[in-house]
Amino acid sequence: MGRKAKFKPGDVYEDMSLHPCLCIGASDEGRDIWGVSLVDGSYPRSCDPQFHGIRKLSLEEAWIWRTKGPQRLAAEARILPEEQWWWPKPLEGINPGHIAEHLFSFSLLFLRNERSVCERLGSLPIGWWESSSQISDHGPTGKANVCYVTRGSAASARVRVAAEKEGRLWPIRRITVEFLDGSSDLEFTGENVRGCGQASQVG
Repeated sequence: MGRKAKFKPGDVYEDMSLHPCLCIGASDEGRDIWGVSLVDGSYPRSCDPQFHGIRKLSLEEAWIWRTKGPQRLAAEARILPEEQWWWPKPLEGINPGHIAEHLFSFSLLFLRNERSVCERLGSLPIGWWESSSQISDHGPTGKANVCYVTRGSAASARVRVAAEKEGRLWPIRRITVEFLDGSSDLEFTGENVRGCGQASQVG
């Protein structure tokens, strides 16, 4: 180890960002090496071993660096919190306003393409009024509901939209259209309201 260590393809080293890396190339004079990070796969991790003081690592050390962070750091070494890969970090949440906007916009677009809805409203549904939303996001699971009144040239309807979280997406599960003139409701479920395939119509 040390500043004058020679590197060759196959060696494992700690680069200037303290990532454990696999060396895949080195210049003949030893002034430049490059490799792949064993933390995030980034490439090329290029360094000048003499200028940056790059350290060779054993395979055992590389695993410790990967799972517990770099060891035996110099006193002046600093790693920003967002660069500390060895700490578990929760996924950043999605702005609930974006979820609600998605549900309002895509449900209305869906209804504008449904002939049965347009016929009963007398035209394409226009806008939303009396809108409300309720979103419960618990990381891996979540549910969202929005409700609004939309209007056509002949009638109005209350629209209820339900979505459930899948990963970081919020696919729509159900769109219910309640006509304010008292006529029977329409309900749409299935793959089409999720954004692909066909929807089944009930009622």
